Order: sequence, then C-alpha cells, then structure tokens
Amino acid sequence: MLDIIKTIIDLQAEWSSDNTPAMQERGGLVRNSLPIALRRFTPQFSTILDISEADIGIVGRDGSGRKTAIPWVRIFSQERSPNPQTGWYIVLLFHSEGEKLYLCISHGSTDWIDGEFKPKPASEIAPLMHWASTLLEPFFKSYPDLKSKISLGGVDKVAHPQAD
Repeated sequence: MLDIIKTIIDLQAEWSSDNTPAMQERGGLVRNSLPIALRRFTPQFSTILDISEADIGIVGRDGSGRKTAIPWVRIFSQERSPNPQTGWYIVLLFHSEGEKLYLCISHGSTDWIDGEFKPKPASEIAPLMHWASTLLEPFFKSYPDLKSKISLGGVDKVAHPQAD
C-alpha cells in the first residue's frame, strides 16, 4: 500500500487537468488500487467508526473528465455519509504538488445547488467544527504532531472532496 501512495505522490508533480498518461496512472491508483488496498483494514475501520463492516465504503476520486489537483480517498459509513456532502468521514487528501498526504476527519461542507457545488453556510458548519474540535482536543494535546489545519498546495485548486 505504501508503494501505491508513494507513486500517487510522485505523480502529483506531473499534474495536469488533462487525462495525460501520468494522470491516467494516478487515476487508476486513486480510484482502484488504493481503495482495494485499504479494504484490508475494513475490520479496523468498522471498530474505529463503530459501524458494521458491511456499512464501510471506500471510494477514491481524481475528477471526472478534467483531473483534479487534489485526489482523495474517502472512508465512510454508506448509511450516514452516502456522499461527500453529507455526514462525517475519514479522507486521505493528497497535496497538490505531492509534498504531503493528509489523513483527515471531514464533514460535508458543500451542497449541490443549480448544477454546482456551493459552500454550506457558516451557521451550519461552525457548530459542527466546534463540536469536533472539542471532542478531538485531548488527542491534539497528547499527539503534538497531529495538525488541526492543513495546506493542500496552490490556492486556486479545489481542496475538499466533492462528488465527481
């Protein structure tokens, strides 16, 4: 699995929104190889997320048509988070320039409105973020290497999972 992740990170240096050979390879790794490798850990995800193994979903995305600068793999409850705009989930986010890989706890922050993704109102997101921050605060104190903020690279690139 680490070889798959390393190859995805290496291919980030060749990012193009076009479906180049490098992006085709990256897409196969993100959409197929990495999710398959992660499925070995379904029992552990089931325990961590407190859901049945049958409810675990693992999906990778790198864009439909045009390739996104930030590919991702989402680990989720199919019942509680049927899409990236709904509920809490774990997501692997690849830095746009291939500098890092983040393992994040995320919540849907956009809605599909009039044919495009629009940010959810701050009044909806703020209480969720406060709740999660309060819950995770002891972990951040116990593990100082954990980060509460991430940087995914270029500011003009989409930085969160969206259905594609």
